[in-house]
Amino acid sequence: MVCAVGLNKGENSSLQGLIIRFERLKEAFLDFADQDAEAYTAVIEAHRLPTNTNTRSEAIDAALRHAAEVPLAVAKHCLELLELLVQLASLGSRSCISDVGVAALLGKAAFDGSLLNVEINLAAMKDNEAVAQITARKDDTLTRSANLAEQALSCVRERMKS
Repeated sequence: MVCAVGLNKGENSSLQGLIIRFERLKEAFLDFADQDAEAYTAVIEAHRLPTNTNTRSEAIDAALRHAAEVPLAVAKHCLELLELLVQLASLGSRSCISDVGVAALLGKAAFDGSLLNVEINLAAMKDNEAVAQITARKDDTLTRSANLAEQALSCVRERMKS
């Protein structure tokens, strides 16, 4: 909405590019909701396999790995969202700039929540090598997220004052 309002006011033509990227993210997030539900179902189904078999244990670990990969992908997309919001905070229409701040808060919450879902699945996995690989990627994502939401919020607050 912030992009559309800015375009309607003729404020900045680069907003059109942001609209396209936000739309792609929206579609990706909707797809991730389906993927997450499917991953959870796979974990439940793996737990229903006959006990005391290597097949069950391997199936559970494979399902948990996938169940960790989906929210990790969500977190990476949340990073992209936050990066775009940092840009939008300085470009969007001042009349609705608070919406950018709200989006930054929600994007940060989605990021943090997705990493919690990664962690819960990692905690249940037995494959230490896979856990280490996913943990390294999670930690890299966490490092890259440093202060993105706050950057957007800071810009929003400054623009609200002027």
